[in-house]
Amino acid sequence: MPESVNQAMNKAAFDIWAAASGLTGESVERIQKEAGDAITKAKAELSEYAGEVSRLERELEQANLKTIEQIKKANEMQEAAVKTISENAGYVAQLTEKDSQLYSLKADYSKLQSELVEIAKAANKPARKPRAKTTPKKAAE
Repeated sequence: MPESVNQAMNKAAFDIWAAASGLTGESVERIQKEAGDAITKAKAELSEYAGEVSRLERELEQANLKTIEQIKKANEMQEAAVKTISENAGYVAQLTEKDSQLYSLKADYSKLQSELVEIAKAANKPARKPRAKTTPKKAAE
């Protein structure tokens, strides 16, 4: 091959390489810019998400504290309810005993009232005069 053709081919290869390299450089710059923009956007989103995570963690902690407080109150209320139920059971037992005593007293009252009526009836009857027995002889006289 003549030298001029060789030089023309080298120059063409160099120009092609320069054009390809320039395009590649532009593509790399464009890709780097797009990647930089994406990274910046991702960092902003990450910061936003981290802020949201922090806020949600604070809310969760507050909710946990409220839950613990409510559980404590519920336990106290349950203890009070158990105490009240126990006291009520004692009152029921006392009322049952008082009912039993009342029935017994009513029975005694009825019995005493009956005895009083009998005593009053007996007191209102005229006393019988003792009759002297007469023998048949005396009756004939």
